[in-house]
Amino acid sequence: MNILIFSFHQFGLLVDPLKYCQYAVKDFNLTYLGWDYGRSRVEIPGVKVKYISRDGGIITRNIRLLSALNKEIASGKYDVTLLHYTRGISLVRLLHLKKKMIFDVRTLSVDRKKWKRKIFNSFLRIESLFFDNISVISDGLARKMKLKKYFLLPLGGDVMSMNRPIRNSFHLLYVGTLAGRDIIKCIQGLELYIKISRDPIVEFTIIGDGPELTEINEFVQNSAVLNERVHCLGRIQHKELAPYFEKADVGVSFVPITEWYNDQPPTKTFEYLLSGLPVIATRTLENEKILKNDPYCILIQDNAESFTKSLLQMKEVLAQNPGTDYFSSRYNQYSWEYIVKKDFIPLIKEIK
Repeated sequence: MNILIFSFHQFGLLVDPLKYCQYAVKDFNLTYLGWDYGRSRVEIPGVKVKYISRDGGIITRNIRLLSALNKEIASGKYDVTLLHYTRGISLVRLLHLKKKMIFDVRTLSVDRKKWKRKIFNSFLRIESLFFDNISVISDGLARKMKLKKYFLLPLGGDVMSMNRPIRNSFHLLYVGTLAGRDIIKCIQGLELYIKISRDPIVEFTIIGDGPELTEINEFVQNSAVLNERVHCLGRIQHKELAPYFEKADVGVSFVPITEWYNDQPPTKTFEYLLSGLPVIATRTLENEKILKNDPYCILIQDNAESFTKSLLQMKEVLAQNPGTDYFSSRYNQYSWEYIVKKDFIPLIKEIK
């Protein structure tokens, strides 16, 4: 089968289609169509990637992207097209009503401004009505879209590293965006933990960029106890993360507990677990669904005080040394390889 995957992301910047291609390349002839953001290009042997220029204003480049999509579908080369949401996508659907398409929803709006979330989600909901086949990341997201019929195509994670020697350390790791995540609360909680416990070995590595980075750096620089303990490294490519997972003892999956994050499964929760790390995670609906029965993971509220308490608890967890095999075997069903083979490939083959 010839499959077209469409997204407004440059290939490799959104992990989901990257993993579909990586683990389904032997099953399908795959083509990816998306914007060119000028970032370093990711290549997977056997996957054809077509880049569309982002020159011009937002209307011009959106029309260019949708026109390229329309041209690809009109060529008649593809058996199924998987479409990630771009405003105006329903117009392309109306031009090709007999073609097999899947409207794949990875997220609703996570903007902090309610009116912006409402506008984006309303457009997405209306445009979804033109598609017979819709796949979503979680049941909670489907409920918010008021979908009666949908396919569940969940989020997954990769094993980043299992090479972790036993050592006397307490090294925390956060990997992810620093936009709208309130990671400053973790830093404040860490400062209080050090003052209470006088722990001489705790460290926190933060990998990611975004507008909150300046606030975090300023807080660390002005703290008497954090200067040598918190390391903000900026954005690091996915393929270069393994050494940081090897050094880590605990993964931090911190997102605010809000209506717009509750139904979004955080990728890093899966990657920490699959790489053998116990996790401190905020008690969103999706994190709780994954971790609530695990004695070696801690669910917290989205504030500094709760993070401080979790660090005191986690020291006791690490003393029990559950081992990397415990996590990797318990959470194997959340690996991208498992999800692509169990969910993505059957979805593509069975679509009507």
